[in-house]
Amino acid sequence: MGDEQYDVVGAYLNSPLEVTVFMEHSPGVIIDGFDRQNFVYILLKSVYGLKQSRRDWNCFLKKCLENCGLTQIVSDPCF
Repeated sequence: MGDEQYDVVGAYLNSPLEVTVFMEHSPGVIIDGFDRQNFVYILLKSVYGLKQSRRDWNCFLKKCLENCGLTQIVSDPCF
């Protein structure tokens, strides 16, 4: 049996957030000629730099693998 390895490009960007996260717009950025410095955005998916990005990705991947019929090893939950 051959070993297989996969690389998910932008893995953290593909995981949905489990909590509501608000983000301020970067200062000095003007979009469509309008200064959006006073706007707050609600994130729909995880982004790099969030503390919970790794956890959200792990939970998302675990659910996907369980849907494929795989189970987690009790002795080492990283596998």
